[in-house]
Amino acid sequence: MSENHAIETAPAGAVSPPVRVATDVLQATLLICVVGWALDLPRRLFGLSFYTEQLLAISLGLSLAISFVNARLRPAWLGWAAAAIALGICGLIAVRYEALTLSIALMPAEGIAGSAILILLVLEATRRSAGGILVVIILVICAYVFIGPHMPGDFATRPVSLSRLLVYLGIDVNGMIGNILSVAVLIVVPFTLMGQVLGRTGGAHYFADLAMSAMGNFRGGAAKIAVVGSALFGMISGSAVSNVLAVGIVTIPAMVKSGFTPYRAAAIESVGSTGGQLMPPVMGAAAFIMAEFLQVSYGAVCIAAAIPAVLYYACLFIHVDLEAAKQGIGGVEDENMLSLTDVLMVVLLGDASQNAMAHGHESIVDGMILVSTILFWNYSLDWLAYRLPAFDRVINPPPLPLVKDGKMLRRNMRQELITETELMSQVRAAGIENLDDVRLAVMEGDGHISVVSTDKEGGNSKKKKEGPL
Repeated sequence: MSENHAIETAPAGAVSPPVRVATDVLQATLLICVVGWALDLPRRLFGLSFYTEQLLAISLGLSLAISFVNARLRPAWLGWAAAAIALGICGLIAVRYEALTLSIALMPAEGIAGSAILILLVLEATRRSAGGILVVIILVICAYVFIGPHMPGDFATRPVSLSRLLVYLGIDVNGMIGNILSVAVLIVVPFTLMGQVLGRTGGAHYFADLAMSAMGNFRGGAAKIAVVGSALFGMISGSAVSNVLAVGIVTIPAMVKSGFTPYRAAAIESVGSTGGQLMPPVMGAAAFIMAEFLQVSYGAVCIAAAIPAVLYYACLFIHVDLEAAKQGIGGVEDENMLSLTDVLMVVLLGDASQNAMAHGHESIVDGMILVSTILFWNYSLDWLAYRLPAFDRVINPPPLPLVKDGKMLRRNMRQELITETELMSQVRAAGIENLDDVRLAVMEGDGHISVVSTDKEGGNSKKKKEGPL
């Protein structure tokens, strides 16, 4: 093997125990530093105050160490050495930050050397994580610093020495430990962490259930679940990747099963998840950087993004509806799917409990009374409907025939805003290909469409009473 190829990335495989342990320790340390800073623990517990740039330097060092430890370089000790150097240099900058900033105009030797090594490590970590194109763009921009003084007219720049450029990029507040890193560490990480907490405690499943109960019974229900679920989950994550992992794992197989091609199902989910970065309140990292550079509140950015985000998902929703109509794709058949009333009941109970816990301890009793009242009325209505047929007819409408002896009853279909395409999709879902084989199809009081074939073999398919979207 030639010398130029002596350093290579090792083939993919199982992560070794030392790498796994080191990664866990470094990630935990990074989270502890960020959370501790967000909670102002150094001042509250120890009465100490630090510069924000000291935290940023430590965070940069830990991030570089995580990148190099997992780089799988060959030989392996190169990754560990690069991680140790990154931690050492960033630790030195954090410890001596005040002295370095006071002497930055004098361009101290330790500042120049440390900055040069740190810049090289950042470029290499960027190449491994984002590809070589971004590194080339950065190097071209840096090269223009030295070419600019020789350019004519408006293209000309002031001359800058190499040592001053290194110090500026390495330890100046406008360099690598400046605003962009500050936004990533102090805003994006805490927001993402809270989104992960919500997702791990069941928030992602709740949004998926809400989208499924609201859209699952309509035409192209699986695709509409993907759109609505991605929009809801995007409100708490701001990450396209986590959005796909949380919502796409359910919606992509459902879309394929309902009739969408795998290619189109993946495309719908990827576009829907990408839009989650535009959906307030938790948006992508670019939104936080915009607020920082524009010197406006993050709330103002959220308000400005609300209408474009809604329009984005509205266009995607219309597209999947038209595609479903074109392909004759119906709703989702899932007997375990929660109804919208069930989900709304959970919302009412959760809101009542939250209101009780949001105030003083004396409101807990009021909250328990409110929750008990909601449960009581829910049970009472079901009990009355079971015991009193007259009351059942009031709260549950009688079955409405839609097809009789193979003929559509269009007046009843028009009453419930059911199109021929939707009805046929429900008939096919019941295992019947031809309408002439349908003896009877009725919309039940709970919104289901029951289909009975001429050979008395039928099936059930869910259909909400609302009109098609």
